[in-house]
Amino acid sequence: MKNKINFLTILFLCISSLMVSSQNIQPSMMVLPYTKGGESALEIYENTKEYRAIIAGVEQAIIDRGGELQDLQRTISNAREQMTREGSKYKNIDDAINQNASSEITVAAEIDYHNTGKYIQFGIRLKAVETSTGAVVYPGKYFASPNFPYETNFQTVATNLLVYDSGDGVYIDQFLNGMQIGFTKMVKEGKPVTAIVLTDDNSSFLLNQEANDDYEMIADKIDEWVSSKAMNGNFRVESSSDNRLEMTVKIPMRDANDRPYSTKKFAKELRIAILKICAKSSSLMGDGEKPDASSMQENIDRGTIMLTMPSFR
Repeated sequence: MKNKINFLTILFLCISSLMVSSQNIQPSMMVLPYTKGGESALEIYENTKEYRAIIAGVEQAIIDRGGELQDLQRTISNAREQMTREGSKYKNIDDAINQNASSEITVAAEIDYHNTGKYIQFGIRLKAVETSTGAVVYPGKYFASPNFPYETNFQTVATNLLVYDSGDGVYIDQFLNGMQIGFTKMVKEGKPVTAIVLTDDNSSFLLNQEANDDYEMIADKIDEWVSSKAMNGNFRVESSSDNRLEMTVKIPMRDANDRPYSTKKFAKELRIAILKICAKSSSLMGDGEKPDASSMQENIDRGTIMLTMPSFR
């Protein structure tokens, strides 16, 4: 009897542990400099050692709390290589970073600092956004440091201040807790994506073209496919016409193998689905000409996907 009780106790603890871990899935993160103005935060970061030191201090504070961070310097380097290979595909380096980053959460670090030559003071606001869509996960609060001597090590000061409890709580703990709550909610409910499918001058397949003998149109089948991918039924058609279909849908944060599921991956699956729908329409209702996958134009801007209908191969 005693052994049975011990076994049940262990089983209960294991189940409880699994439930807790599933409710608090920790995201992979990347700290990325951010500015509200027109200036490039990455340019400031690369040209200003104090700025780099503050970012490093933020990274250290997160790592000390058990956070998993993608290396920013390597991310920037990879993005530049990607732009060299496929320059026309990206608007700027920030776009290249967002489209190719493997991190699920980008910690946007907005920093301002003042240097009088005698003392230095900085302010920081951390905001957590879902990397591939740009959806805000947690807005974060503004934190201002006291004045400290110019000779002080920036990184050490930034790390120490972010983990110091001034009476209002520890800043980095408040941020990470808020981010975790927002991320867990997004894992359960999905992340928002806008998908736009339209025809252009090269499109041989049209949205208002019959898809089958049931008098369904190609647009109906695309609508049906996107709806089937929606988490918890979160899907709606925003607008529909003969040459344009716009839909909003919440897609999973992670795939069946528990790997990050990006907007880019969803766009690929949608593109393939459209090609298959068109091929079937052609075989059933047309002369069997196959669609040309390379004729489809794709544009991804954070949480918005735009695809053109294909031409004949």
